[in-house]
Formats: sequence, C-alpha cells, structure tokens
Amino acid sequence: MKATELRIGNLIEYKIEDKLDERKEWWEVSKVDFQDLTWLDSNPEDAYFRPIKLTEEWLLNFGFEDITGVDYILHIDVDFKLILIPADAFYPQIDKADDIGWSSISLNKIEYIHQLQNLYFTLTGEELTQVSEGENKNFV
Repeated sequence: MKATELRIGNLIEYKIEDKLDERKEWWEVSKVDFQDLTWLDSNPEDAYFRPIKLTEEWLLNFGFEDITGVDYILHIDVDFKLILIPADAFYPQIDKADDIGWSSISLNKIEYIHQLQNLYFTLTGEELTQVSEGENKNFV
C-alpha cells in the first residue's frame, strides 16, 4: 500500500503484536494519521499495514442501500447518487440529474474502503461517515 493512495482519516488495518495479550497478534481497524503516511512513504511494503477489503457489510455501514439484490446505492442528495455495482470488485457509477434528465458516469473499479472514502470526499467535499441507528457518525 502506497502513502500516495491515502488521506489522513482513511480507514486501514494495522497489525498489533502484544505478547502479554492472549491473542498475541491481531488486525485492528485504524484511521490513518500523519505518522502513518510518513512511515508508509518510506516503507511502502510494511506488512503491518493493509487496506480493508470493501464488502457488502461495509457498504451497508456507510449507508448504502441494496436496491436490486445486486447493486448498492447512496443518495448524496435529491439529484445526485452513487451506485456501486459488484463484480470482481465494485464498479462505481455516478448518476446526476440535470435539465435534460439523468446522466451517468462509470468509473474504474474500487476494491478497498480507503478508495471509497477518497471517491466520496472528491464528490462531496465531506468525509464518508458510518450510519449507526439512523444517525451518521464519524469513525473513531
């Protein structure tokens, strides 16, 4: 994973090793910070960092709806939606209403949560938040 793929606040997994803990080692979801970016810039092959695979469960946690039993949709506003079409990865489609009707743009596949977070931020200027009990909340 390259530091240039990430933004501060992106979610990744970080390997924890603790001989005093009964688990000894495990992977934990973590937000990228400045120190992570600095380290990954110098050590892009570090095995203690890995991207989180984008799954249906994560999409639902981010507020996407399963609209057809296949595709997932996130209504950004009344005239703007992001659709993810699963195949070997997820293929984003952006639908936007204008004076003529709906226009669609298809993008390259995304496989990881940080890619979805970056796409959402590019489209909206806001961070992608987890939906919990009907409310949006930022990941901690």
